[in-house]
Amino acid sequence: MKPNEELLHKIGIVRNRWKAFIWARGLALVLGVLAISLFIGLAMANSISLPTGAVTALRLGMVVLFAFTLVRALILPLRRIPDDKQIARFVEEKNPGLEDRLVSAVETVHKPESQQNVFTTLLVKDALDRTKNVKFTDQVNKRKFGMFAALSGASGLALIFGLYISSLFFPVGAARLLGGQVGIVDDLRAE
Repeated sequence: MKPNEELLHKIGIVRNRWKAFIWARGLALVLGVLAISLFIGLAMANSISLPTGAVTALRLGMVVLFAFTLVRALILPLRRIPDDKQIARFVEEKNPGLEDRLVSAVETVHKPESQQNVFTTLLVKDALDRTKNVKFTDQVNKRKFGMFAALSGASGLALIFGLYISSLFFPVGAARLLGGQVGIVDDLRAE
């Protein structure tokens, strides 16, 4: 592998970890908001005295909240992907011993071929030598990544479990909010 390609490959490793971190964090937030709003919505819809229009507004509110959280926590952060120079600066902040060598090497690699010379090759090799002991896979905080991944899993399980047992604890609310059965309230009032 050429030195330029090796350097860009190392930068790509950090970018992929960053994207995975953004996915885990965003998914944890989206699933958490969805599970909490579902629980609150079921509790509110379980009230027999709640009018049909309020249940419809509650559904709409839940959809709007879900869409807002999805855009804010996942879509927008994933659209702002840092370029190679920004990632190199991030790595240098975590490893102060690199002394701007990585950023300089990345900047010269991205220059047009006509402007690259022997100095470029030496600069890239120096940056690669300096980064031999740098673990590029560990640049994104593993503890936070693991926490958000666990939160995503727990929120997903809570959502699935909540949907499964919603008919047991919120029989009226589940039918009204999820099933769209408005007539069940009239049947309960008649009894």
